[in-house]
Amino acid sequence: MTDGFQPSAASAQTDPPRRRPKGLLRRLIANPLSAIGLVLACAALLIAVFAPWIAPHDPVLIDLANRLAPPNAQHWFGTDDNGRDILSRI
Repeated sequence: MTDGFQPSAASAQTDPPRRRPKGLLRRLIANPLSAIGLVLACAALLIAVFAPWIAPHDPVLIDLANRLAPPNAQHWFGTDDNGRDILSRI
């Protein structure tokens, strides 16, 4: 006596074959919007990892001697009216 359903050998043969999933990266690149999203996510990750080297100045440190300095090699975007580095504040 059986309580549950047991498929017969004939019904197991009529099931459609399962497709193998393609690689995740290949599927993401195939769709243009997902490829753009992947590139943006990787760019944001790289910026977050290298943030201390991209903007090395303290964003809240007040340096009145350098207030309203124009963009230069030390402060790429210049400084604000309190002498804070604008790139670090962004």
